[in-house]
Amino acid sequence: MPEYKKFLSGVPLGRERTFSLVVGETDGVAYYRDELDALSHVIPVDAQESVRDLMKELGVSVFPTYLVVDEHGAIRTSTQSSTRLAQSDGASLSPASTVG
Repeated sequence: MPEYKKFLSGVPLGRERTFSLVVGETDGVAYYRDELDALSHVIPVDAQESVRDLMKELGVSVFPTYLVVDEHGAIRTSTQSSTRLAQSDGASLSPASTVG
């Protein structure tokens, strides 16, 4: 968790463009929400068909999997290691732009 939080704190995205899917028992979601809520939207999900479809589309087969997806939907980083995620500086990502 510390390395994931380090990554989230260091990328220029802001909470509005960051989400963390928590797959599994809903009882454990409070921990993730307490740890991550200031940095990321925490979204509890179960293994329903729509989630399986999303996982398949993104190529997720093990947990945890960390993905960085750019504004065009391209995956820029994919790793199972929060340390490797934190080492990626998010340089391929840009801050949110606002359209007036």
